[in-house]
Amino acid sequence: LAWANIEFLNRFLGFWLGGGAYSDRMELSDNQVISSWLPLCNDGTRIVPETQGAFCLFNVWWAKVSLAGAAKIGFVWLDFITFVALCLTLGFDSNTRMFALSTHVFFMMSFLDPTTDSFHSYPTYSSVYSWMIRAASALAVL
Repeated sequence: LAWANIEFLNRFLGFWLGGGAYSDRMELSDNQVISSWLPLCNDGTRIVPETQGAFCLFNVWWAKVSLAGAAKIGFVWLDFITFVALCLTLGFDSNTRMFALSTHVFFMMSFLDPTTDSFHSYPTYSSVYSWMIRAASALAVL
């Protein structure tokens, strides 16, 4: 389920969201990369200095937020919330539900990370992960 959803975002909506945040990343003057979808002031590894004109409220660098970036991140959040709500409301077994949710969260984090090209080049990370799961499932049956 998570694989189908991320493939929908990356391939079917590829003209708009293809490659994830890596495709629309911004490079700062000190060779650091931030997302143009949702430019964070502090992502855990770096802090955007206020000398670069960063006005940070709720950890978002508001001067760098664009309408197109806000629309993309809003759509991805809506997709994420819809997927989680469907997983929790449909009658899946607990193990299936937890696996789908954890995989989906991991794929979304990778999709929104501007420093990795996991969804920019083929095979995408989700495709490789999907084949690994299929192989492991087939071996488990044997």
